[in-house]
Amino acid sequence: MFKELLLLIEKFSKNMLKKNKGSSVQVVVPVKFQKSIVKQYSFVKNNYANGLILNMRGFISNSITMDDYLVSQKNLISSAFKDAFSLGKSFGLGVSSPLDDAERRFIVYQTTKEMNFMKNFANDIQNFSGKMPYTKRMKMYSDSLNSMFGFGRLVYLPEDVKIYWKLGVTDKHCLDCLMFTARNPYTKKTLPAFPKSGNSRCLSNCLCSLNYYYNNSLTSSDYENYILNVDNQKEGKDVPSEEQYNFYMEYKEEFYYNRLMYEMTKDKKYKELYEDIRKDFNRFTKNNNLYIPEGFPVRDILSEIRSFKKNVKFEFIDIGNRAIAGQLISVFVGNVQKYGKVVGYLGEDLIVNFLDQTQVLINPSKNVIFKEN
Repeated sequence: MFKELLLLIEKFSKNMLKKNKGSSVQVVVPVKFQKSIVKQYSFVKNNYANGLILNMRGFISNSITMDDYLVSQKNLISSAFKDAFSLGKSFGLGVSSPLDDAERRFIVYQTTKEMNFMKNFANDIQNFSGKMPYTKRMKMYSDSLNSMFGFGRLVYLPEDVKIYWKLGVTDKHCLDCLMFTARNPYTKKTLPAFPKSGNSRCLSNCLCSLNYYYNNSLTSSDYENYILNVDNQKEGKDVPSEEQYNFYMEYKEEFYYNRLMYEMTKDKKYKELYEDIRKDFNRFTKNNNLYIPEGFPVRDILSEIRSFKKNVKFEFIDIGNRAIAGQLISVFVGNVQKYGKVVGYLGEDLIVNFLDQTQVLINPSKNVIFKEN
């Protein structure tokens, strides 16, 4: 498995990330400019997705030949990849600039790689084969465009930036993503893949993201990762500002803490609190004309915590019950379950080394925690 990872790193690194294009200092780009770039990217991606589906339907209905179908898809891919990379570059640099020869060659390489997948897909359509519904499969192609935007952003980061692979919100991570996380941090030259680029087994289904650190300071944040998720765009609705996003995260963490505490204790005060938070959040999004589609889903996280209630190897940490240094714990942060080891305490807060190699302070009064028996 380690040899497979090394081969993946070698393959991924033979591209733009090996070229010294990064600035010597961190570039601070106004959020307003970045939001305008994200809106442009959303337009590009929507057109790309619609074009891919339209060509596929033409091929399925025999309106166009396979050769014409592949030419049309290649033209779409090449154009969308170029636009996505350019916008990602502008997002990171704060200015728009033409592509150079190396960037154009990189885009040709990525287009060629994508077309190899597309040819296999065309053969499946022609032979009525393949297990996944064709529309769902085509969506994976349009989702992979995010990685081209990300490449454009990443290439121009400072050369000594530290990169952390951050697991997404799911309990079904592929083995590659788990390995990428366990080997944090990376440099631009050692980064083994990019989320949704097809270099992990989950392909464009990947829900992970990257965080960048320069001089031990976070240069990208969960907010950037959030606004880059074009599924958060909707006609007539606004993208949350960074301040509004932070409000949303506060609502989210408080909601899940109280919802999970109600599940653990059945104390009605927690139920009243999480119901009030949901109402306040709905008013907040309506009054600010925001579209935040994920809301507060509870099914999966409730299933996880119910399993932990029955797990004899773990014990719920309640008032007066503390974890000790070296002990494995499971923390429910919002609707994400994370594992880590306790380093010690800072006041009442736990110092925890999580499996993604990050060290975080965890407040036991705001998170549901289980410790290993």
